Amino acid sequence: MPDTATFTGPLRTDASDGRQATSRYGEYLKQHVELFEDDFESVPITGDAVRFAVAAWQVACGPIMSPSYVQWDEPRLQSVHCVRSQWDGSLLARAALAVPPPAPLAYRRLPGRWNGWEHDRFTDRYWEPLGERLVDRPTLLTTATVVLPFTAEELPAPVTAHKVTPLPRSGEAMLTHDAKAAVTALVGLINRQLAPLIQALNEPSRGAW
Repeated sequence: MPDTATFTGPLRTDASDGRQATSRYGEYLKQHVELFEDDFESVPITGDAVRFAVAAWQVACGPIMSPSYVQWDEPRLQSVHCVRSQWDGSLLARAALAVPPPAPLAYRRLPGRWNGWEHDRFTDRYWEPLGERLVDRPTLLTTATVVLPFTAEELPAPVTAHKVTPLPRSGEAMLTHDAKAAVTALVGLINRQLAPLIQALNEPSRGAW
């Protein structure tokens, strides 16, 4: 599957992955095949679309993969994690966004001097204060957690059930293909939900910073 897919929205996949002889993401997948195991199935690589997508996303992001296969340029976005719902088995994507403090906790209303998010105007990113600034005064980092639900029907099912351990070379290629398809689908789904929310946060009329 091509590694050059890009998306309009906060998230994207790493277009540089395909410039090497072998997929960098594929190499990480080989090292973490155990994440794709399913206790309810007799094959080493699960055929469940949600379980597979959760594992593919985990490998595609830090701290496992650095730099990550899934990347973003959106300044507010701090992290995106995917888990399987214990309620109905759907996929839940949890995104953390740096947001202004609510009015009762605005820095000017707190006693003394407080740190907030550091806004790097060169990269346009929001960072936690580091070093001296973090230890010389209290810090208030307000974050909005967005939970996005997706059903198995919205995700691509793994094309082939992998039944051999360790995976043969053809199985490794298929695992990489399936994982990239799952991550690509998730990036598109998450972008469609997050993009309008972030746009609303960034509108000056709404008091954004």
